[in-house]
Amino acid sequence: MSASGEAGVYALLPDGRESLVHAWLGQDYELADIPEFLAAGTWEGEVLLLSAEEVAKLRIRADAESFDHEEGLIQLCLDLDRFHRSQGLSGLRLAERG
Repeated sequence: MSASGEAGVYALLPDGRESLVHAWLGQDYELADIPEFLAAGTWEGEVLLLSAEEVAKLRIRADAESFDHEEGLIQLCLDLDRFHRSQGLSGLRLAERG
């Protein structure tokens, strides 16, 4: 678990820190739903890698498909986009904690 101890999706930052991007909403969704249902990202072990382009496309798909997926998965996509834009990273490395 991360230093904060909150269960959710964490970005693995270039300096080695982890930052909470999305706290679980308690619904039936997980990080693995992004590549499975939204065709974005590649796995590197237990870490999901998303390019900047994939993150931007997730936001668009989340808006367009908001009634097709769990509310939590849609919120996860929006949180990933918001975090990515605020950090100015070239992509995201993500892991589930908790």
